[in-house]
Amino acid sequence: MSMDHLEGMTDYDHNMILDYLSIGQTTIETCEDELIEVCLQYIHEHFQRKITLGKVASSLHISKNHLCQTFHEKTGYRFCEYISLQRINYAQTLIEENRKIIEYISYTCGFSSHCHFSTNFKNYVSMTSTEYRKSIKQKAEG
Repeated sequence: MSMDHLEGMTDYDHNMILDYLSIGQTTIETCEDELIEVCLQYIHEHFQRKITLGKVASSLHISKNHLCQTFHEKTGYRFCEYISLQRINYAQTLIEENRKIIEYISYTCGFSSHCHFSTNFKNYVSMTSTEYRKSIKQKAEG
């Protein structure tokens, strides 16, 4: 717009432009919310398999950087952190419900190695998976 056009703007025109811009921002936020909803649904349905940021971003037709930033802004978690948290929550459920060996549970939950599982479990639960199993057993007996 030229300066002549800007000087001729009324308060009504100015407010109309601001309203339009705020609608655009709301639309962007709504789209990002829906994008994260789809992403979370995908993670919840596939966390037992290998999930990569690149694969999910590609399927959503957005860049990895955009997904990473938006995911963190909307959920408060980093992408990989959220996946690990879902896997650990599932592992806790499996440990509570059955007597499978911990290594089997770690692979069932989607971890690529038992060592990686053990490190994550201790970080999120503040005890090893074996200690967790013992604490569940003690609560049941107690």
